[in-house]
Amino acid sequence: MKLIKLIEEHELFIYDREDEDKLKLSNYQRTQLVDVLSGLLKQGVITDKSWVEKAQNDMLTVSELTWLNTILLARK
Repeated sequence: MKLIKLIEEHELFIYDREDEDKLKLSNYQRTQLVDVLSGLLKQGVITDKSWVEKAQNDMLTVSELTWLNTILLARK
């Protein structure tokens, strides 16, 4: 409890970067992303349905989306 009190007293929680990789999308953006990923899955461009599921469930991270974009661009 001393550590938590110290963190709160000195506002050190601003250095907690666990949340940085969370992809924050509006409902419209999420819908568009799910639609695009679903289309890519149907076309066979991607084969893992977990990409769509992660986007639907707000579990896709910035790192994962960046990686997927890089791979898709490289395959063009």
